[in-house]
Amino acid sequence: DNIEKELSSERSKMDITFVLPARCISYIISLTTPRDASRLSLACPAFKSAADLDSVWEKFLPSDYKEIISNSSSIYLCFVFDDRFVV
Repeated sequence: DNIEKELSSERSKMDITFVLPARCISYIISLTTPRDASRLSLACPAFKSAADLDSVWEKFLPSDYKEIISNSSSIYLCFVFDDRFVV
């Protein structure tokens, strides 16, 4: 019983998800690619919740994406964003 508790405690000290705040994890994921963010979301629950944040995915969009959306038809948007988000 004691040994299991000690092992669990040691694992949690080494686990990045226990050390870093969720905002740090989401920031790190936002520095990757959409494909990597999707893959990281499968690694553990902490990465999944961080990768699911809108702030992460907004980093992958062009800086003028709001302008593009407001000035475009839905068919045009399919062509503009289609090849940028191949996962």
